[in-house]
Amino acid sequence: MLSGQMGNCTPSITNGFSYSEKDGSQLRLQHTQAFWPRLITLIAIVLLVYPLVACGSDNVLEDVHASAAQLTLNENGKLGPLSLSYDLARDAHISIAFFDQGGQRYVLRDNEPRTAGKYTAQFDGTYSPDPAKPDRRVLPSGQYRYVLTATAAGQSQESQGDLSIQAPQTLPPSIDKLVAVPEVISPNGDAVDDQTKISYTLTQDSTVSVFVENAAGNKYFLQPATARKAAAYGLEWNGKIGNDLMPDGTYNLHVQAQDNIGNVTDQSHRVTLQNGGKSELQITKVEFSPIAVPLGGDLHVTIKVKNTGTTTIQTFGPPPGTAYTTNMTYNNWLEDDGATPRYYERPGLWRVAVSWNVAGSPYPVRWGLTPDMSPLAPGQESTITGTIKLLPRTPEVRFWASVEQGGVGFPGGEVAQTVIRIGY
Repeated sequence: MLSGQMGNCTPSITNGFSYSEKDGSQLRLQHTQAFWPRLITLIAIVLLVYPLVACGSDNVLEDVHASAAQLTLNENGKLGPLSLSYDLARDAHISIAFFDQGGQRYVLRDNEPRTAGKYTAQFDGTYSPDPAKPDRRVLPSGQYRYVLTATAAGQSQESQGDLSIQAPQTLPPSIDKLVAVPEVISPNGDAVDDQTKISYTLTQDSTVSVFVENAAGNKYFLQPATARKAAAYGLEWNGKIGNDLMPDGTYNLHVQAQDNIGNVTDQSHRVTLQNGGKSELQITKVEFSPIAVPLGGDLHVTIKVKNTGTTTIQTFGPPPGTAYTTNMTYNNWLEDDGATPRYYERPGLWRVAVSWNVAGSPYPVRWGLTPDMSPLAPGQESTITGTIKLLPRTPEVRFWASVEQGGVGFPGGEVAQTVIRIGY
């Protein structure tokens, strides 16, 4: 039940004297005969009437009421929440706090500005242990008194009420061992620190969301609220939200867990984006020659490319000039152990590739962009040459070229399709 209490309203009492005329020209100040009894009566009337007239016409806070006197929470969710409605007669600052029986104060609103109007504050049974953090904790079961205070132009008014909270005694979720490696990434498709690997451990079943927050406080979700079992988890972030690359800068990566009754635990880790940009390589010229080759003869290939992106791109072998046959692939070259392919596909690295219509696998021939495997800067061009010994016993073979971006595919499609006649 709510009770209203007005602050800073003190009636002022004046001395009781009466005035009478004498001779029609002079005023004579005299005490009335029954002065003291009348004075006492007058003071009593003033004390009763003044707060109603003087203060009632100048209220800041009006029509305060709560939707219920009890808030019950259980492990299947809240049965509520409780609503606290109030009217402001004029602009004011609002504070709402809850006090347990020991006098401990829990803040819901702290001196927040409001314009005149009708308001409803929702209370779900939780409070913030530290206003600087997003963590929330459920109030223990018990009896509470809530106090709503409105302050305007030095005048404060309060409304109070009693509230009973019933909640299970459960431990809040915990997020352990949050790690993001590396902490500084350069998402530009050059295969060097293009993404960060995130891992954490959830100690109990919770609903978990993962998001990054920029310096302005805007949130961008990597993972929406999702039910998770207690376990260890991992994910990766490449600096993008959807298909859009985030601007360079430092972001707070948050992993946030909430249980069924409202406890919220948040852990954060800083991740910095730098030198982000678009990685793009285009073929500007392709030549297959000659167009008639005897069986076992060499087809000469020339491919010219240009870095049309905004970032430097990396490459690797086989180096330009490496000779192939149509029975070979780029995985024919092995490391010193004799088992591991030397030039297997690596994420983010670029090469040129050649394929043909009777090839045994997609794009068997691949070459690096530069002889010494040095990177290609934005706007820089390179010409790659090589040979392919033709062994298919078929009159005609259709060849084409493309660029390969490791881990992505072959952007740009099949370029310069050329039919080569094979004589045998």
